Amino acid sequence: MTENIQVQALQPVEGVAVTPESVTSPARQAWRRFRRHHMALFGIFLLALILGLVVFAPRVTPYEPNALDLKSRLQPPSREHWMGTDELGRDVFTRILYGGRISLLIGVAAMSVSVTVGTVIGALSGYFGGRVDSLIMRIVDVVISFPSLFLLIMIASFAGSSIPTIILVIGLLSWMRVSRLVRASFLTIKEREYVAASIALGANGWQLVLRHLLPNSLGPISVAATIDVSAAILTESALSYLGLGIQPPQATWGNMLRFAQDQMSTAPWTAIFPGLMIFLVSIAINFIGDGLRDAFDPRQR
Repeated sequence: MTENIQVQALQPVEGVAVTPESVTSPARQAWRRFRRHHMALFGIFLLALILGLVVFAPRVTPYEPNALDLKSRLQPPSREHWMGTDELGRDVFTRILYGGRISLLIGVAAMSVSVTVGTVIGALSGYFGGRVDSLIMRIVDVVISFPSLFLLIMIASFAGSSIPTIILVIGLLSWMRVSRLVRASFLTIKEREYVAASIALGANGWQLVLRHLLPNSLGPISVAATIDVSAAILTESALSYLGLGIQPPQATWGNMLRFAQDQMSTAPWTAIFPGLMIFLVSIAINFIGDGLRDAFDPRQR
């Protein structure tokens, strides 16, 4: 009798289709959905290409980023200088590659700060709920109500323009969106049956957070992380353009745009190429974020 029951249990239920996706892990299902997003794959290829050029800049270009050559100042793009030269005769292509190191470093590091802070605060708010949730959300509302660019300019003007300072300033003023996403995810997942079953089996708070709540919140966190990288790069570019970012002779895409504004009519390439790099990195990261959103969207399963 027992054997008959076991055999019947293994038979497929009538009307329910069994597909390869239904028996694979959630991570593999997400990867399969991500691979179907062609623009996300293009974004990965474009970002990997830019990162490769930036990392291996000394092997890609023979020039030094701060080497002056006043005889070659403001030359248009040519075989010797692929993206022309600036007002001091420095190779624009070389400065873009070396400046990309700083811009991308600030973007990734500021994203790490904002995602870490936002995840911790959002997890506390969503897990405890009640008065703790209300207090934390009121604090978040107050912080969001301040104009972020004004705060960035004010803090950067007092704290200085070193790379660690800019990373902390951008990261600590951009965690609010992540905290709200994590809080909403925690509040939703807490009501699921498997969480109630874990509590009934004796799981403590840390086990619930690390095994159920946080892993199932990685979808919105990863999407927010990609957006924060792009936003941090644009914010650093805005600060550098205003003269509050990384100072010369260190190149970043933002301060290259700042010093190129005087040559817009005579040497437009000094502004076009740094702006193009900011655009390409931002659009590539946004494509990846769109792919991650679709990959982790439960409605796509």
